[in-house]
Amino acid sequence: MLRDVAGFERLEGTGAGRLRFLGVGNDMASIMDGLSGEGELRLGAGVVRGIDLAAMIRNRDPGAQGTGARTVYDSVSARFVIADGVLANEDLTLAAGWGGATGAGRVDLGGQSLDYRMIPAISPTADIGAIRVPVMIRGPWSGPSIRLDLEYLAQQELAAERARLEAEAQARIDAEVDRLEAEARARANEALGTQLQQGDTVQDARDALEQRLRNEAEQQLLRLLGRGN
Repeated sequence: MLRDVAGFERLEGTGAGRLRFLGVGNDMASIMDGLSGEGELRLGAGVVRGIDLAAMIRNRDPGAQGTGARTVYDSVSARFVIADGVLANEDLTLAAGWGGATGAGRVDLGGQSLDYRMIPAISPTADIGAIRVPVMIRGPWSGPSIRLDLEYLAQQELAAERARLEAEAQARIDAEVDRLEAEARARANEALGTQLQQGDTVQDARDALEQRLRNEAEQQLLRLLGRGN
């Protein structure tokens, strides 16, 4: 189907799909540019010819493509929508013995071009941990550019580092706030004769102080009546 409809001949395997679409126009170009619809694709074990994702990521070698390069997979699943001749997918999942990949991007059906990002995950080994390096696939169907998206990887690593530093800073702030609150409670308990605990509210403090004053007033009254010590 992909070969006949889209001229895509890199895929070997079998699978099933669901497609609902509408195309209107006076010629093929206008029909393709105005396509709308939605669908899903589920493939069993197969091969993508022309690229070896595992080798490309493991060795960070963008040259692991061309004749003889193959990506073997166990399954592929994806859902998509089509609007104005552009297919959009956000949840492609490829499972394989070497790890797998997720993907998201756009396919211009009328213009026959790709703008797609795959994020392969190579399973950890005794020598190295898990590896995740994005691969950008962009350009015409007939010969798209496939390259390691190191800029995207750097952005993700920067965002992760920023989140880590922000979490550490927030933890230090929270610890300092807890320390200051503990000191304030201790001073308040000493000054007011209360027994405030962590988590007590202002209302709790007011209630504790009112109770202490009430107890003192009762003791004073009992002494005046000759019944207290």
